[in-house]
Amino acid sequence: MRASVLLLLALAVGCGGDPAASTEGEGDGDTGVADAPVDTTSGADVPELPEGDAAIFPTEDAETVLEDAGPPDAPPPKDYPLPVIPSTCTRVARVLTVNPNGWGTLLDAFEANVSPCAEYFVHLPAFSGDKTLPRGPLQPAGVRARKGRFFAAADFDWAAWAARTDLSWFDKGVEFRKRMGGAGYDVVRGDVWVVRGLPAAVRSDAATRTNVRDLLRGLFTGPTGAKTVMGAVLVANQPHETTDFGTYEPNLKTWTVETAFWSDATKYVRFWGQEAFTSSTRVCVAGQTLAARSARVNAFVMHPASLASATGAPLTTANARSFFGGKYLPMMTAFWKSPGQYGDNDIGLDLMKKLVSLEVYSVRAWQETHTFPGGRLGFAWDESAGTPTERADLALRVASSIRDAYAPGGTALRACNTAGTAAGCDCTLAGAAFNDGWNTFVTW
Repeated sequence: MRASVLLLLALAVGCGGDPAASTEGEGDGDTGVADAPVDTTSGADVPELPEGDAAIFPTEDAETVLEDAGPPDAPPPKDYPLPVIPSTCTRVARVLTVNPNGWGTLLDAFEANVSPCAEYFVHLPAFSGDKTLPRGPLQPAGVRARKGRFFAAADFDWAAWAARTDLSWFDKGVEFRKRMGGAGYDVVRGDVWVVRGLPAAVRSDAATRTNVRDLLRGLFTGPTGAKTVMGAVLVANQPHETTDFGTYEPNLKTWTVETAFWSDATKYVRFWGQEAFTSSTRVCVAGQTLAARSARVNAFVMHPASLASATGAPLTTANARSFFGGKYLPMMTAFWKSPGQYGDNDIGLDLMKKLVSLEVYSVRAWQETHTFPGGRLGFAWDESAGTPTERADLALRVASSIRDAYAPGGTALRACNTAGTAAGCDCTLAGAAFNDGWNTFVTW
């Protein structure tokens, strides 16, 4: 480890582990757990992470997270002049990444394979010692210095801020915007905030939804004199393996018809991300066509927006339907070798690469016949998975699939490979079986 990284670690992260922070779910397998209490500096054994495919964000490894920071006494790098999106881009990709363990390898791959028709919003995890502090200032500057349309996304950790009882939710949003400014985020250039880990209670509890609305208004407004700025919201994941929707679906319907919530969200939110971490065990079924696999990916990753547009939906879904048409973003998975998390894809590298390409293909193909999600898509990324060479290979697949699918003249099939054939999306896993329960969300 470089001496500069060690010094920066001492200054920025401290020696304490993350405090445990969780929000009770509603019995539907979806929790608001933001982080397991992991101490990366004491040498103690790392505790087991909670079971289930929830919104679990382990404490970031200090060296990988800080690798893009540079020496502690170095000035921030200069912003790269934003290139103009060519008029030949028929669809602009807006890519949001979530990077709890670091982002360097994926960011390198995006820059080396940058699409002129894409914008990249790179999530920077909050400091592990105090998750109310956005990471900066060198890291957001490092993102903006990349050659392309790159923007930093400051991490608003819902669980950490929920523990603050001295501020209203509106004031929490305003305070976070102040801290973003102090940490070097430049909202005038295009940096954004991202609310991570909205709890399951947001679907069933009106008071929680009121808190969310107040928070979004505060984040949008910022301190006196600040530029208003829309940001991103990530709703905690519902596992792909779910088969019992007896609680989840009615609560999602209740939320979908709350017209005032979606009216407010329209004013304050740029990207509404549903964490939908595709599991290879539910899509990589042997002997199936690309169309069949893609249909199952989309049934899962698009389900909240599909419900708002469902056959037989009441008129009170109109606000949600309009909102999702302009804001919805499926937050999928490139998180590899992490059992029980982010899709539970503890599989071989070649299969993981095909799964990623299948996800990009599915979303790109869906966009041709639906109003959502436009060019919006996202991926969760694990900087600690595999060897450096393996990570670079997987990151290349993520970046090149997006680049080729969204390039001028790009097609969904080019997400599979540059030749535009289905081979690169042909994922097959022994024992995998489709979960057609997600098809329920296309009808009310």
